[in-house]
Amino acid sequence: FLVKLSGLDSMCYSFTASIVTGTLAYSAVLRCWFRNANYRDRWNAILLFFLGTMQWIDAFIWYIHDSGEDLSTCSYRNWVATKLAFSTIMWEPAASLFGYVYASKQSVGYKTIAVYVFCFFVMPIFGKKIFTLWYDAKCALDGNWCCARITEGGHILYGLHQDSFGGLKCWNKHYFFGEMQEEIPLLLRVMFLLGILYPYRFSNPLTPGILNALIITASWLLGYYTDAHASVWCWGASLQSIYLLFFDVSLFPTGYDRKSTQFAYHAIDTKSGKAAKKQELDVLQNRYHAKKIPKELDAIVIGSGIGGLTTAALLARTGKKCLVLEQHYRAGGCMHTFDEFGGEFDSGIHYVGAIDRVKLFLSFVTTKLVEWYPMGT
Repeated sequence: FLVKLSGLDSMCYSFTASIVTGTLAYSAVLRCWFRNANYRDRWNAILLFFLGTMQWIDAFIWYIHDSGEDLSTCSYRNWVATKLAFSTIMWEPAASLFGYVYASKQSVGYKTIAVYVFCFFVMPIFGKKIFTLWYDAKCALDGNWCCARITEGGHILYGLHQDSFGGLKCWNKHYFFGEMQEEIPLLLRVMFLLGILYPYRFSNPLTPGILNALIITASWLLGYYTDAHASVWCWGASLQSIYLLFFDVSLFPTGYDRKSTQFAYHAIDTKSGKAAKKQELDVLQNRYHAKKIPKELDAIVIGSGIGGLTTAALLARTGKKCLVLEQHYRAGGCMHTFDEFGGEFDSGIHYVGAIDRVKLFLSFVTTKLVEWYPMGT
């Protein structure tokens, strides 16, 4: 009732709104992809690309509707657009998961991938052919075109197939059973929402992941109170685009800085003293998981401060296999620096005494001499 009273259920659905939202989403995709201020940028860009694509498909449906075509005739271009819409919807949960894996360089395991393939590809594609045969055989016929129509509430509804009565009621209400309906079953819609949200539990830090999840969930709930839930992503694409363009990096300025040289791990190349950016990301954002712990370790060091790193390096130099665990997203403890508001700041130690002993000690753990500067008296 509140959604209808506020007008939010009709504000987002028109040719103009779809064009504006699609343009905004694609602009945010390009900005995030090339900005790459942290690994979340490209992760969100991949998901937002599919959300934005849905808006361009919506815009095309609105275009053929506004040009006077009767959508109930299921023309060829209506069929093509609806096919693309269903394909895009199926890819949205996979895009969220793939975006995380690609951007963070982390693995989610074969079981997770298998669940995503089954829930978001196998069930929507093959499940409908099995279960709709029990109620309306025409819905499962090959060559029976899917098409979209405009509902009484003024929303786009993407129909699965034409039924025996000339309508689009080819979904079982509860997917496995129940009366036939046009709308995608609530079970599938909830599954798709959870599929999009699940990777955000791995967000590091967690807070921006929670904010993205809240934006998507709020958009999903807005659509729940309309008569065409599948076309709700207008709100999701708009709100997420605005958040990513103007707020995410400024609110959470953490993660890898492409322009920074403070993490040039020279141990990778002893001649040049330089390391590739990919290796830096692998080190900085290799989030802990029990399955990642190597077998047959000689030592586990808790904390990556100067003491922990030095201990681990000395042990490694003697041939021991060590694992360093750190709760922060960045290694170094009080020795690392961070960028904030355009400046570089030290997080801890500024002064080191007994420099001769320190130089001797560090010579055992570095492949290049560490430069020191006097602070005066």
